Amino acid sequence: MLSSLSNERAFIAAIIILILCFSFVISIYIGLKQTKIRTKDEVFGDPERTLGGWYWTVTGVSALLLAWFYFSWGIGRAFFPEAANEMCQVAKVETAIASITATLPINTRHYKSTTLIRRNTEQLKILQSKIPTLVFSDSEQIELIDIISKSREMIGVFSSQKNQSIESQTTFKNLSIGFNTLSEELRKGYQGFEVTQEALEQPKWGTTLIEIPHQKASY
Repeated sequence: MLSSLSNERAFIAAIIILILCFSFVISIYIGLKQTKIRTKDEVFGDPERTLGGWYWTVTGVSALLLAWFYFSWGIGRAFFPEAANEMCQVAKVETAIASITATLPINTRHYKSTTLIRRNTEQLKILQSKIPTLVFSDSEQIELIDIISKSREMIGVFSSQKNQSIESQTTFKNLSIGFNTLSEELRKGYQGFEVTQEALEQPKWGTTLIEIPHQKASY
């Protein structure tokens, strides 16, 4: 019996959510109706009105349980079980590729290194324009400006393509070719792919039998 209830937990949760929604709406309707009826009643000597009425209790309990179902993904699992499973899978994929997205320009216009260079250059510009002249002497100000200029030159040395070695240029070119090849493979879809034994032995990712396929091209 417990196993059957576990298998039907999404259906049971859906029924409970619908009952809570119905109770929430009906309790508010009854509460507003009772408030309108008792507008002219005496406040004193009306213990039910003093307690607020059972309908407002139902309203509060229903609202709390609905909020719990919403933030615990209960509604998603009950009415959209496949979507909830896909959300778990997407979250795990995003975690797995976090190190890649931190380096490559994914969801951003610039590489991570480019963003840091732009930020550091802007900070040096602000620092030079706002040197406290009343705190440092003329010679100290000249020394500080010289340090800022050398810092800019160092940024240029590491970011300029002219200053890259032949070995690093070759490595970047090979990486570019590899990414282009991988992009072409991904655009072809799953045709010609088959599941490997190693992939079948991996634990499941999501909460249902619908999982992300672990596939490898067969050549």
